[in-house]
Amino acid sequence: MSIIFLILKNHHSDKIKTTIFMSENNLSFKQAYEELREINESFKNGSMDIDNLLAKLKRAKELLDFCKNKLRTIEDEIKANEEPNVS
Repeated sequence: MSIIFLILKNHHSDKIKTTIFMSENNLSFKQAYEELREINESFKNGSMDIDNLLAKLKRAKELLDFCKNKLRTIEDEIKANEEPNVS
């Protein structure tokens, strides 16, 4: 399992936030979605530190791709189960 630690310092305070990114093989859709929401919220409320902007954008793209792939896989499985069995 790959674990990446990202330490972010909030530019509005001296608080330091440590974010742990798990590798995609241990990531659930819910975890990826929640992390995307957090990234989006930090962009919207202006708390994104410019020094971490590129890393967060890259991570957001990875998470978005992960979620899209997960949804496509589920959609393909549903379609496969809906097809009539020809005997």
